[in-house]
Amino acid sequence: MTKRILFLFNHDAAHQAAHIAGIAGELALHAPTVQVVVACGVEAIRHKVAEIIPAAAHDRIEWRMLDLPAAEQRLLAPINKVAPVLRVARLYRHLDLFRSVHLVVSTERTCLRVRRRLGAAGPRFAYVPHGSGDRNVSAASSAIPNSTRSIRRCAGASSTTIVRSFSIIRTSIRTCRPGTAWARR
Repeated sequence: MTKRILFLFNHDAAHQAAHIAGIAGELALHAPTVQVVVACGVEAIRHKVAEIIPAAAHDRIEWRMLDLPAAEQRLLAPINKVAPVLRVARLYRHLDLFRSVHLVVSTERTCLRVRRRLGAAGPRFAYVPHGSGDRNVSAASSAIPNSTRSIRRCAGASSTTIVRSFSIIRTSIRTCRPGTAWARR
């Protein structure tokens, strides 16, 4: 059975794309039983993510935009300056996408609102801390020291067995234990 893993880029800062884009690309290239879905909130982020992910992986990825209707976007834009209402609105507008995946990988916790909204029908969540992809992981086949700490809690894997970033994500979808912060549905 093919597992669908969504890499969520639901933020407005392009520099944040580097945190998990490389992991998504490597997973798409090296895990044939996984369907990688990349969901972006804004077009600038999608372009940045596409730059980071190897070109060979682009055709193996399902690319999705978390679009909002123009009227809703205009209405929420002023409020978004003080609270992340656009991010939240994009999540709620695309609940069907979240229902269709097994795992959501994200660098932000706003996406946990999806978990609250969907309950048991929703996917599992894996948190990769900010800075994990762009400062201390090459996202290719190297160990990922900081992000393993968070994902290992969910995956239950030892640090010696975690060599490739995509193997951590793949493991987490099979072995997440209920009760861990990001594994709870």
